[in-house]
Amino acid sequence: MKKCAVIKWIFFAAVFAAIIATPAPASELEFRMVNDFETALNAAVVYYDDATDAWTTLGWLGVPGNSTQAFAVPTSTMEIYVHGELRDGRRWGDGDITRYVIDEGFKYQDGQECPPGTNRVNVRFTKYTAQNNVVTYRPSGATGPLPGGVASSGPQPSGGGGRRQQQRRDTGNQLEINAGLIADLINNDRTKAGLNKLATNDALYQAALTRAREMTQRDSVEFRPDGRRSDTALSDYGVSFSKSGAVSTNTDDSNIFGIFQQFYESDICKRHMLAAEYTHIGVGIYESGGKYRTVMLFTVADSPGEKSLSESWKELEQSVRDLRDLFR
Repeated sequence: MKKCAVIKWIFFAAVFAAIIATPAPASELEFRMVNDFETALNAAVVYYDDATDAWTTLGWLGVPGNSTQAFAVPTSTMEIYVHGELRDGRRWGDGDITRYVIDEGFKYQDGQECPPGTNRVNVRFTKYTAQNNVVTYRPSGATGPLPGGVASSGPQPSGGGGRRQQQRRDTGNQLEINAGLIADLINNDRTKAGLNKLATNDALYQAALTRAREMTQRDSVEFRPDGRRSDTALSDYGVSFSKSGAVSTNTDDSNIFGIFQQFYESDICKRHMLAAEYTHIGVGIYESGGKYRTVMLFTVADSPGEKSLSESWKELEQSVRDLRDLFR
């Protein structure tokens, strides 16, 4: 073999070995929130989103009192920026960057305006560098963060804004909190598209949770285990509507990023989430066998003076009973 050919193969072998030895960037970073307080802890984060190739501000991630929750942040960088708040008004953030926050859930990229919402305020974020691909956020005391990762100053993401979240029930479980955050993310996208926000309430949440639980027994969006149509779950909880729709997904964890992304990547689900006709939404997440079934129920509220399909059916059944009584 010629000398130049030997050198050539040695060179390629060295390059190949270097590529193998170089660790591939992680596709997500674990953001672990440890809440030692009695009340709910909420956090907004600024992170580099690999999918959109832009710094992104997201809020709120919520953890009930005296509990811990981990969130998978879709980034290959080891730095994120965090602003924390308790319901009693205590806040944490050293000022490495500032962003606007609002009471409702939100998500936006640098260069975009902070979406409209209540209680808009500019707050401080602290930069954290992950250790072993994990940032543990554990605020303590009245002011200043107690970093579990490494809090440090550094280059700021360019431009941007921020915001803050609607407070949820401290006694609610984490899946209920995540369901509410997903509804907030949908409303954020609807606002960007110039659409109305979807209202929600406990009856819609309970109906969606019921359908999520039932789908572990019968994997059907249209029909319930007893054979009734899916929208009867809405009627069971007293929800009045003239039209409805339902979509679902099944994931390996309850992380809101993963759940929302699965819905968003489905054309059918995306059409429901951005349908102009809908006025209300219920989101429910149910865990079974290590899987998390998420169901979204969309409805069109009855117009004034218009009866819902369920109400009309009930009136027809009553009329039939009255006729039977008349001819007895």
